[in-house]
Amino acid sequence: MAHDAQDVILLVRRHGVELEREDLDRSPLVEWRGGDSAAWKLSDASP
Repeated sequence: MAHDAQDVILLVRRHGVELEREDLDRSPLVEWRGGDSAAWKLSDASP
Protein backbone atom coordinates (compact mmCIF):
# COMPACT_ATOMS: atom_id res chain seq x y z
CA MET A 1 0.00 0.00 0.00
CA ALA A 2 1.26 3.47 -0.83
CA HIS A 3 0.47 6.66 1.03
CA ASP A 4 1.78 9.16 -1.52
CA ALA A 5 3.03 9.32 -5.10
CA GLN A 6 6.64 8.80 -4.02
CA ASP A 7 5.64 5.53 -2.33
CA VAL A 8 4.09 4.35 -5.60
CA ILE A 9 7.27 5.15 -7.53
CA LEU A 10 9.43 3.37 -4.96
CA LEU A 11 7.20 0.29 -4.84
CA VAL A 12 7.23 -0.28 -8.58
CA ARG A 13 10.97 0.38 -8.80
CA ARG A 14 11.56 -2.37 -6.22
CA HIS A 15 9.94 -4.69 -8.72
CA GLY A 16 12.09 -3.55 -11.63
CA VAL A 17 9.69 -1.08 -13.24
CA GLU A 18 10.96 2.43 -13.87
CA LEU A 19 8.13 4.96 -13.64
CA GLU A 20 8.46 8.71 -13.51
CA ARG A 21 5.99 11.05 -11.82
CA GLU A 22 4.34 11.93 -15.14
CA ASP A 23 3.81 8.22 -15.91
CA LEU A 24 1.70 7.52 -12.84
CA ASP A 25 -1.64 8.48 -14.43
CA ARG A 26 -0.95 6.62 -17.68
CA SER A 27 0.40 3.34 -16.39
CA PRO A 28 -1.96 0.35 -16.23
CA LEU A 29 0.14 -0.82 -13.25
CA VAL A 30 -1.28 1.91 -11.00
CA GLU A 31 -4.88 1.89 -9.82
CA TRP A 32 -5.88 5.12 -8.06
CA ARG A 33 -8.50 5.06 -5.32
CA GLY A 34 -9.76 8.25 -3.72
CA GLY A 35 -8.36 10.58 -6.39
CA ASP A 36 -5.66 10.59 -9.03
CA SER A 37 -1.97 11.42 -8.75
CA ALA A 38 -2.78 15.14 -8.60
CA ALA A 39 -4.53 14.52 -5.27
CA TRP A 40 -1.28 13.14 -3.84
CA LYS A 41 1.64 15.37 -2.89
CA LEU A 42 5.08 14.32 -4.13
CA SER A 43 7.79 15.31 -1.68
CA ASP A 44 10.92 17.21 -2.71
CA ALA A 45 12.96 14.12 -1.88
CA SER A 46 11.61 12.17 -4.85
CA PRO A 47 13.86 9.44 -6.33
